[in-house]
Amino acid sequence: MIWLQDQTQAPAVAAYLNANAKALFIDEVMAGSELDLKFNDPSKDPATPDIIVQPIYGTIYTGSHAKNAEHGAFSFADTNVGLIVSNPDLHAARSRRQ
Repeated sequence: MIWLQDQTQAPAVAAYLNANAKALFIDEVMAGSELDLKFNDPSKDPATPDIIVQPIYGTIYTGSHAKNAEHGAFSFADTNVGLIVSNPDLHAARSRRQ
């Protein structure tokens, strides 16, 4: 996730990341209208990053030999999780989305 001090640079930064995606082990760069479709508009919500970079699955960006933690992302393994909703006023249902 990237928050820019100058948000007008987001298209240029996204273009740079996309142009160098292979060398940087990047699978996807989300910015601009693609980001606005999935999240709040970064120009109106300071909590929303200006750019989101999805690394190639399994990439770890560090030279450290200490234990590293991975906190989830947008890969299939991170987003394909079960959701249980409980409310006595809801009728039982099961939905499987692919």
